[in-house]
Amino acid sequence: MAANDKLVTRQLEAEVLEIIRSHPEAIWNSLQTYLAQEKQQKQQARQAILRQLKTFPAKVISLLLREET
Repeated sequence: MAANDKLVTRQLEAEVLEIIRSHPEAIWNSLQTYLAQEKQQKQQARQAILRQLKTFPAKVISLLLREET
């Protein structure tokens, strides 16, 4: 990496850190949004599994048993 590239990288890093320090709520809000989306996706996956289990119990059980081996 050229010396000029290192200088630009350091300047960019300093600017990004300053923005983060000035606006920590942006990081917090992003984290909260991410966690809420993850929770929703897990809930939807659970609901899909339950629907499959109610509709095709033998198929779901056989798939689960295959995964154990």
